Amino acid sequence: MLVVQNRRNPARIRNAIADLVADGPRAIKVAAAYTTNSGSMMLLDALLRAVGEDTFATVPKTLVTSFDYGITEPQALRRWLSLGNATVRVTSAEAVSAGRTTPSEAFHPKMYAFDLGDETTNLLVASANLTGRGFTVNTEAGWSQRCVPTPEVDRAFDLVATGTQPLTNALIDTYEDIRGSRQPSSGVPDDGQPVAPFAAADEHELPLFREAVETEQIDLGAFDVMWVEVEALQGGSSNQLELPRRGHRFFDLSFVDYDEPHNATIGFPTLRLGSSVWADRPLTWHGNNRMERVQSADPSSRRTGLLQHRRHVPTPSRRLFRARHASAGLGSRPRLGARRQGGRYVVPPRCPCDHAPCRVALTDDLRRA
Repeated sequence: MLVVQNRRNPARIRNAIADLVADGPRAIKVAAAYTTNSGSMMLLDALLRAVGEDTFATVPKTLVTSFDYGITEPQALRRWLSLGNATVRVTSAEAVSAGRTTPSEAFHPKMYAFDLGDETTNLLVASANLTGRGFTVNTEAGWSQRCVPTPEVDRAFDLVATGTQPLTNALIDTYEDIRGSRQPSSGVPDDGQPVAPFAAADEHELPLFREAVETEQIDLGAFDVMWVEVEALQGGSSNQLELPRRGHRFFDLSFVDYDEPHNATIGFPTLRLGSSVWADRPLTWHGNNRMERVQSADPSSRRTGLLQHRRHVPTPSRRLFRARHASAGLGSRPRLGARRQGGRYVVPPRCPCDHAPCRVALTDDLRRA
């Protein structure tokens, strides 16, 4: 399957990885020109979710990467070396030993292989490096395929690893010293840099979200994405994302009992994170703070909740609406139909169906993507 990612279709590479990993690999092999901590976390978290903690520690993990141009992050290399049953090999070790990061021959493959243990391997070959930006916001393209013959994949990795050397902590220390004293070569994109923040809008010039919905200034059914930004998730377990009042209409739900002083269940939208799907997380009305809340599908999310829903509809207009509610002091703000501000991006779900409601994705803060 062809996978294409850009800023209007973010995180397609990450989602492709999550889907391939979901089959429960017995081993993983990665070859990437550049490796960062954010990209490594996305890949390894997907593996952890798929196989569980006990198996994660024992699954063979192989990374082949480079020191080229000083882009790969030393902390990412140390993370890989610290993993159980991990093998890390690098190119340009001789250059680093000689005090430089410019290679004599550039190392540039990007292959992500997940051995299923039955002589077949799930494989993604793409333009994306093992970086947060490569997995989320860079314009990338690749081919994702299940059940590729494992011997064929192993031969490819053997070829890619030709001329590499085992990574050591001493080699990382030398590389880090060189990297700290020199900037990446001119003209080489620095994949390790965080996503630049967007200019903040003046919220006092924005219409109130609830009023815009009630007066039919907007039709939530006409939008294919919605972001909600908060400084923290709410509730006693810190697992509830506050939505602006009337936000339930985005999910084709119906609710009018806003005089209810207690909690009331509005419905159960389908939630999706990577390849996992939940249909039992309630969207509720909380009369005590006069807000709607949806329970997070990811119990590990404790900071910023981001929500996206995708439908097959025309591209929505770019309009921003503000919400006034009990957590306004935390800076919660909904946005429809355009990139979120604050330098954070949602992870979009895969959506094969042609009708609404489709799927909803919840994820954590990807500001360091």
